[in-house]
Amino acid sequence: MVEQEINVLLYLQTPGLLSEVSAALHKAFPRLSTVRITTQPELQPVLTHENFQAILLETDTQGNANPASLQPIIAYAPECPVFLVANTTPDKNAPEAPVREGALVFGPFAPATLPDRIEDWLTQKADPVMRSAPQSGAHCKQTEAALIESRRNLNTLMRNLPGMAYRCRDDPHRTTEFVSEGCHELTGYPPEALLYNRVTSYADLIHPEDRQQVWQNVQLALSEKRRFHLVYRIIHVSGEVRWVWEQGCGIYTSQGDLLAVEGLVLDFTAQQQAEQQIRLQAMALVAADMGISISDQQNLVTWINPAFTRLTGYAAQDIIGNSIEILRSGKHPDSLYEELNASVRAGHVWHGELINRRKDGSLYHEEQTITPVSNAKGEISHFIAVRQDITKRKNARQALQESEERYRILFDQAHDSFLVVDDQDRIVEANQRACDMLGYTRAEMCSLTISDIQAPECRGPNGEVIQGEIARYGEQPFETTDLHKDGTRVQVEVTNARVTYHGRSLILSVVRDISERKRAEELLRQEKERLELLHRLSMHLSSSLDMQSVAQMALQDLCAIFKAQEGLVFVPDTLMSKNFDIIAGTHWNLEALRTSNLKMQMEIGSGLAGWVAQHRQAALVADVTQDPRWHTFPGLDDWVRGAMSVPLMGGETLVGVLSLYSDQPNFFNADHLYLAESAAAPIAVAINNARLFKALSTYSENLEQRVTERTSELQAQYARLDAVLQSISDGVIVTDTRGIILQLNPVAQNWLNQMLTPEDAERLKQAVIELSQSAMQRPDIVLELQGVDLELRAAPILEFMIPPAAERQPQASVVVVVHDISHLKALDRMKSRFVSNVSHELRTPITTIGAYAQLLRRGAPEKMPEYLDALETEVKRQTRLIDDILQFSRIDAGRLELHYQQVDLNNLVQLTVAGFHALATDKKVILKYTPDIRPLIVRIDQTRIQQVLNNLISNALQYTPAEGHVGVAVSQAYVKNRHTAIIQVQDTGVGIPEEELPHVFERFYRGSIPQDLQIPGTGLGLAIVREIMQQHGGWVTVESTVGSGSLFAIYLPLDLIPT
Repeated sequence: MVEQEINVLLYLQTPGLLSEVSAALHKAFPRLSTVRITTQPELQPVLTHENFQAILLETDTQGNANPASLQPIIAYAPECPVFLVANTTPDKNAPEAPVREGALVFGPFAPATLPDRIEDWLTQKADPVMRSAPQSGAHCKQTEAALIESRRNLNTLMRNLPGMAYRCRDDPHRTTEFVSEGCHELTGYPPEALLYNRVTSYADLIHPEDRQQVWQNVQLALSEKRRFHLVYRIIHVSGEVRWVWEQGCGIYTSQGDLLAVEGLVLDFTAQQQAEQQIRLQAMALVAADMGISISDQQNLVTWINPAFTRLTGYAAQDIIGNSIEILRSGKHPDSLYEELNASVRAGHVWHGELINRRKDGSLYHEEQTITPVSNAKGEISHFIAVRQDITKRKNARQALQESEERYRILFDQAHDSFLVVDDQDRIVEANQRACDMLGYTRAEMCSLTISDIQAPECRGPNGEVIQGEIARYGEQPFETTDLHKDGTRVQVEVTNARVTYHGRSLILSVVRDISERKRAEELLRQEKERLELLHRLSMHLSSSLDMQSVAQMALQDLCAIFKAQEGLVFVPDTLMSKNFDIIAGTHWNLEALRTSNLKMQMEIGSGLAGWVAQHRQAALVADVTQDPRWHTFPGLDDWVRGAMSVPLMGGETLVGVLSLYSDQPNFFNADHLYLAESAAAPIAVAINNARLFKALSTYSENLEQRVTERTSELQAQYARLDAVLQSISDGVIVTDTRGIILQLNPVAQNWLNQMLTPEDAERLKQAVIELSQSAMQRPDIVLELQGVDLELRAAPILEFMIPPAAERQPQASVVVVVHDISHLKALDRMKSRFVSNVSHELRTPITTIGAYAQLLRRGAPEKMPEYLDALETEVKRQTRLIDDILQFSRIDAGRLELHYQQVDLNNLVQLTVAGFHALATDKKVILKYTPDIRPLIVRIDQTRIQQVLNNLISNALQYTPAEGHVGVAVSQAYVKNRHTAIIQVQDTGVGIPEEELPHVFERFYRGSIPQDLQIPGTGLGLAIVREIMQQHGGWVTVESTVGSGSLFAIYLPLDLIPT
């Protein structure tokens, strides 16, 4: 029995097995302590913090240990023996030696034999020393203490190790079997969260964009059995992205099998950011537009940026390792370079301008800054030179100096005046043109302010000028008034602009003398006003064709132009008259003038206007009281002093005279006269046009009246003709001599487009063409078409036209009259049928009567009653025939009288049907009557309706063979939106052909079957039936099938039966 303390780890999942093993161990080892676990993730923490003398591991049903459970044991307790415990009876030949490289694994054993196996190991195989010689208990204690100290040191090392040490399986999730405490700082997760992926796996912390690449690199290194070094990103528990550096390798058995992956992961974020910053700075230097070079203490170039190459032409391979002095141009003394070197080697920054030489030999100006750089010892090791090409700047500066000189020359020689003014309105500089324009010397000008040379009304409220102009106009030109030294006002145009002049912010005023331009503009303005007024006058004149209105508008416009108080327009009474009449005046009452002064109608040669008309030239009178041509009308024009009169000429013809008056002498001048003469021409044209328009209007009105009257006559004629064509029942077709249709009336158009079939319409058109081509013979033709018979007659029409430069020539056309003779044809056919039927019906009884008359004369006496019955039958038949004909004549004449009375329709039909039972019995036909289930009282002419029933029932019996059926039925229904009584007569007779059904109710019409069967009849019975039904407001219908029978129905609308 072992007396020492024993600590055993029990990794057993089966409860019964756990109880059995625990009992056996406690019985064998009095000082036994155990730790029990049931899940694999519990292994690593327990093995890390506890020391065990033995580990008991449950096997599967085959007696094999789970390799996943052995891996952490091998990793964290490789010297601790593992005893496999079988849940079944173990094989007696089970090995007692380790079953896997790198682990002390024994068994499997039954629970009862475990104490002996463990005791045997502890006493004989605990370690190599014990195997060779027995060990004392004190030595074991020392060994155990050393092992605990070693593990404590290892744990301390792991805690202090930067980053995260790990041991994991080789799977995509990198399932961790060990992880150091540094993982918390690195990932934000505690070690137990990553251990066996309890919360998350380390693989899931790798950035998604890097995860696949990391896995591939690790797998490649493991397959090649080498270490791997990786830099990638992980996602901290806070969501922060961190860069890490990882180094690791695989752990293999002696057979080369991969047991696990071990490694170290360090936070690389700071280094990565520093490297990124360095890369950005390096890129900035490379992308800089200034040339940068670095040289050492010997002035040998160690680095340049691309801008240096663009500036000097030297590429890196050309300049690196060579002296920077290769750029010297020889344009500077050696003393300059000695001073430069001494300065920078003393630790000072040098800045200046140099002329250097490019690789191609060209010279350029550069601005350069040289900065010394010290090493860690504080010694100057390198020099950084930043250089910029300033050749263009130097050239621009030189060009600016030259430009300033040129501008000085232009300033002094310019045609415009230039003033340079400060913000206090003081004139700082002036060119010679400004001095000449205002009469000052340059020295005098430079002693003045702007307000001294400007008109008072152009100054600001406080006397300031230039600031107000800048605020109001900016740099836009504006007009103002300056003062000459002698006080003369000068109209100028000024443009101000702020400039820098000798380092001062000043205002340059460009002043242009526009006095001449202003005078020209004034003249142009006056002329423009006159032209505008003349244009307005022209527009007014063209707006009317009334002579007085035209003259009045022209006079008002001219008075407005010249500001005259009064004006008159004189025109001759006629073109050849020597007398004038006043047709327009501005203020005078013309009617008052005419009634108060007989001389208002003036003569040519009398007065100022008469003189102008006689001599046909204008007159300008300064004072009418001093001019003998002026005639005064006291009380009317004695106020007039100035006058102007111009003739109105239409070519060589005098149209009139226009005169303007003023109460001031010398009011009108030559300019007024020129403008008045210019206006006279369009006024004369307008008045002449108005006179011509008036004459034309009078002629047009007379012509229009005559045309209107003639048009009315023609319209009346055309209306009568059109009324005839529209209302005539015949079709009228107008064609040319070739038969082309020119005009149709509605009847003809209806025939051609609607009523006739396409074939018949084409026959009609062809007939029209043939008749038109022979119209001079006035032909006629009859067309028998489907359903209609047409008679066509043609006649020529001669229309006389008068073409230009030609004599009257006839142009022939043809009128074809189409007359519908269908009813005539129908009457003719009806007459033929009537004559045929009646003659036959009359001849038969007459012949029979004659035959029986001879029999009566020569026959035996005992036959006399038989002969008399036969004679009576034929007489009755003849009587019915005559009655039918007479009844139709009364219907046509409108003399058929109906006597309405209330009748029970069921009883009426029943009585009528009863009268035919004997005939039905003789013909061996079954006659059946079906009344309506409801009483049906109607107001009808009982005799006429009974006549209709007799006709229909007798026909049904007559055309139904023996053994046939005839049915009569009464009903009522809602037909055609009416409450209607219906009587149907149906037989099983010979029937009526479908093509004959539309004609059965026509007068004298008999079908083919009755004629073939030689059944007597006139063809009037059914026609009478239809007429009687129409008289009652009803109708009759028929349905029939040959060989099956017919169905006749009469309809009596109950709501329309008279009361």
